[in-house]
Amino acid sequence: MIKTLAVLITSFCIAAVNVQAQAPPDPQLLAEIKKIKAIDNHAHPLRYVGEGEKPDDEYDALPLEAIEPFPLPVRLAPDNPEFISAWKQFYGYKYGDMLAAHVNELLGIKKRSTNRTPMAFRAGCWIS
Repeated sequence: MIKTLAVLITSFCIAAVNVQAQAPPDPQLLAEIKKIKAIDNHAHPLRYVGEGEKPDDEYDALPLEAIEPFPLPVRLAPDNPEFISAWKQFYGYKYGDMLAAHVNELLGIKKRSTNRTPMAFRAGCWIS
């Protein structure tokens, strides 16, 4: 009985303590943050323009036309030699190169393999 009473009193004392897990925000910083007006739903649609009006050239902050051509990272490059070992493991690719005739043969093997495989296992389609 005494133990039960002690547990109840201790529980009550702990529950009565006002515990704050987070400090209040800095009022000046919060005021500055609230001044920021930013809305971006990532759609960036073209604005409708009527016939004879100036085309919408402000639809995106960085249009793709403004980006200079750049090399792909090595592992994403179509000539990445790591693809050959993956092709060998997944499709039995018998060559050590990426000659067009050999890759075309591989594409045929991939297509036949995909057509034979149940839908649940067609995730291999992403393999280059």
